[in-house]
Amino acid sequence: MCIPSSDIRVSDLIIIEKNQRVPADMVLLRTTEKSGSCFIRTDQLDGETDWKLRVAVDTTQRLPSMEEMLEIDACVYAEEPKKDIHSFIGKFTRHDGDGAEDPLNIENTLWANTVVASGTAIGIVIYTGRETRSAMNNSEARSKVGLLDLEINQLTKVCVAAVVGLALVMILVKGFDGPWYRYFLRFILLFSYIVPISLRVTLDMGKMVYSWMIQQDKDIPGTVVRSTTIPEEMGRVVYLFSDKTGTLTQNEMVLKKLHLGSVSYSSESFVEVKNHLKSAFTPGATPVAPGAAGAFPGGPCAPQHGDPCARGCPGVLLSAIM
Repeated sequence: MCIPSSDIRVSDLIIIEKNQRVPADMVLLRTTEKSGSCFIRTDQLDGETDWKLRVAVDTTQRLPSMEEMLEIDACVYAEEPKKDIHSFIGKFTRHDGDGAEDPLNIENTLWANTVVASGTAIGIVIYTGRETRSAMNNSEARSKVGLLDLEINQLTKVCVAAVVGLALVMILVKGFDGPWYRYFLRFILLFSYIVPISLRVTLDMGKMVYSWMIQQDKDIPGTVVRSTTIPEEMGRVVYLFSDKTGTLTQNEMVLKKLHLGSVSYSSESFVEVKNHLKSAFTPGATPVAPGAAGAFPGGPCAPQHGDPCARGCPGVLLSAIM
């Protein structure tokens, strides 16, 4: 029987099939795997794609059948809700039979929004709603403002100040005779065209157009523009940092260019580099003249004729190319 997540209460027993999402924070009581453990995917919780191992409570896993698990008298102690998804302290206590007690830790938990990747899991709900780890780690989305918008705001302030300043200058030139404040307002209206009111609308329309063009670009299929306020920030990127999981690189690191001193070699000239290295390390070969095409610049890594180590640097490069 399937029920909505909103109807789940603490102490409910939930059966989670393979590839189903966990609806609430639970303690794993039993699994269909013979090892008494199962794997879960936590990419929606912590961004990691590696499967994580979860172990069922030993007391309930050793029961002959699931029906007997429904007949035992037991309770689960769980700590107060908190944000930390990497730690948990609890205890499973059985009041009948031998009165067994099993300490609980993070390996016995199934957090909400994780996915069971192997077998079928049976767990008892310990946190629901806003008390779940995933809900407590969700922060309110903030509106992102691009640097261009901030610069336009500053420019608009400067233009408004210029309008007021010009109006004051005109009043000083005309004099304060008569209803000068009316003339002051009139000059402000006349100079108000300095403020680029339509610029904001024009920029928003332009952002919508090139956001659509980014999504339609055949060189980057599957790209989704989630914010039309900051695409122009990509043109301001100077340094790009990528984490070790390959989120940006897709784990495909390809050597594009090699810099040795003041000389640069691209992938197209690697054959030439290979030939020069072979000639430099071949006994009796004529060394490449310094400054010649493809020659290595002088320095601690420059190839030395007759030196098999060549101070370490080109030898490493040669083995990499070979």
